[in-house]
This record gives sequence, C-alpha cells and structure tokens, in this order.
Amino acid sequence: MPTETIETYDSEGNLSETRTVEVSQRQVNREILEKKAREALAANAAYIANPPPLATDVAKQVIALTKQNNGIIRLLLNELDSTQ
Repeated sequence: MPTETIETYDSEGNLSETRTVEVSQRQVNREILEKKAREALAANAAYIANPPPLATDVAKQVIALTKQNNGIIRLLLNELDSTQ
C-alpha cells in the first residue's frame, strides 16, 4: 500500500514529528488527478492566449481536452481506480 509522510510543527515553526502512514491507492489517484487538473488549467490558458492555432495544434488540443475530461469525470464520479 502507498504511504505518505506526515510532518508536525511546533508553535515556532520547527519540525517536531515525522511519521509515515498508509494511504489507499484511490487517495493517491485522487491526488494525481487533482494535480493534472491544475496543470490542465494552466495549459489551457496558455493555448487560449496564443495566436490562432494551426490544424495540427487543434488536433493535439482535442486529444488533451479529452484526457482532461476523463480525469474530471473520474473525480466527479469518484471512480478513482485509475488516473487515465
């Protein structure tokens, strides 16, 4: 099972404890999908900000948007068995 490191800090901001806990693969997948969604926002903003795209750029963007939508649908439906 995947693990995650948890750090605890005291009132002065000093690291006081570090421990490792098990997390489910579904939680790991959720975090991956959320990270991909944040990256997609930036990529889509860059695409929109550029001059009119060429036909090849449009085809690549359609593929990227389809993958992004699959990730969003997985998050909405809580189907976290995959990140594809």
